[in-house]
Amino acid sequence: MVKLKAHQAPVNGRWIAPFLACEDLSAFDADASYHLPKDRVTLNPVQPPTASPYRRALEMRKATGGAYGKTHLRG
Repeated sequence: MVKLKAHQAPVNGRWIAPFLACEDLSAFDADASYHLPKDRVTLNPVQPPTASPYRRALEMRKATGGAYGKTHLRG
């Protein structure tokens, strides 16, 4: 069980856990995009994204009127 200090006591029944960084925050973030220097070239992915396994189901739903009949196609 975690013992809270006086300044960490819950307010209105809520308690916010302290932030814990797992790595150095001054380094690059793997989930972010960064601009390349002007002398660098962007490369295409080695493997393009594959078609989702439920693509046929999405196409069938779209053909019958969208999201469970809530959306109507124009055309």
